[in-house]
Formats: sequence, structure tokens, C-alpha cells
Amino acid sequence: MSLELLDYRRKVYSNYQTVSRSKLEPFQTAENFRENRDQLFEKHAQSALNEEQQKNFMGLNYFDYDPGWRKLASLDFNVSSTDIKIPLKEDGLMRMRAYAIARWRHRDAAFQLMIYEIKGYGGGLFLPFRDQSYKQADVYAGTRYLLDTIKGADLGTEAGKLVLDFNYAYNPSCAYNPAWDCPLAPEENWLDLAVLAGEKEFIPQSDAE
Repeated sequence: MSLELLDYRRKVYSNYQTVSRSKLEPFQTAENFRENRDQLFEKHAQSALNEEQQKNFMGLNYFDYDPGWRKLASLDFNVSSTDIKIPLKEDGLMRMRAYAIARWRHRDAAFQLMIYEIKGYGGGLFLPFRDQSYKQADVYAGTRYLLDTIKGADLGTEAGKLVLDFNYAYNPSCAYNPAWDCPLAPEENWLDLAVLAGEKEFIPQSDAE
């Protein structure tokens, strides 16, 4: 692992830790988080953007912060232990296994998402999801991520429950340029719900003009 990658991951981890410890209003905390993330995308050598995209970068696109999309999820660990194998062009076969079902509510309706454990050295928990928001807004239709502990994307727990704040849902690297190959959400994590929160679709500045 290069020193640049180590630095990038430290900065990502620190950004999430800042959210967890913030005493500011939630919308201001999210705004600060997004500004820090923009800085990494625009300037860091490990950015998901290529050099041309970084040169023309004008910031990522987000929904306004909505406190109604901050959820506290209970976890059900009674899940199947079957491995899921996802072929990735550069990294070979990625294996992950169901770890726990995160159960939460939105507008009096019950929903759930599977959290996966990434198999291999060090492991890590991973929560990808697909939702219906792309039908109503400019949202990347493939998948968004909410939790990836290997990369520091984790907002911790509260009152014994897992914090799932969809205002921090973000796009996988492949949403920014096709040089990346990313795992997409398994069908069991396709929500019959429009999550109008978090990151919207990335539009390169050259395409927007």
C-alpha cells in the first residue's frame, strides 16, 4: 500500500470521525464533511477522479441534508453464511458473506438492508444499496454505499443501534469514471423506496457545459 493511499484513507477516516464527534447542527456537520470530501476529490493523488476530471472539478452534487433520513438500525445476526463472489477486473474475485440484517423504519414502514462481511485478511463490514431515487432525481442508478469500514466509512452506533445516515450515502468509484470496477449491491439490497438523500450523480464539468 502506497503512502499516498495510506494518507487518503486516514483523511477519509478522520472525516467520518469528525461527523461522529461533531457538536454542530447536523446540516452544518454534513456541509463540513462534504467540503472536506470535495477537497480530497479535487486535490488528492488517490482521488477516484482522473487528472482531467480533477482539473475541471466543481464539487460533488448532493441532496440537502434531511434529518428524516438519519436512521438507527437494529441488527439481526440470524443470517445465511453463504459466500457471495463478485468478479472484479483488477482485483480478481471479491468474496463477502452476509453479516447482519439492519432493520429500520421510514414513515411508519419497515425496511431492511443486509450488511456484508468482506472475506479475506482484515475483513471489514460493507453496506451497498440500490434504491428508486434515480427515477425521480439525478442519482447514480447502479449502487450507492453507506458503510465500508475498510475505508473508514462508518458513523458508529447510538443507543445500542447502528447509525445509518443516508445523507452520507455516496457513489462507488465506478460512478465517476469507467477505469474503476466496483461491487454493486446484491438484489436483496434493492430498496423499493426512493432515498432522496446523500450524493447525487456525478456530472463531469466538461459534460455539463
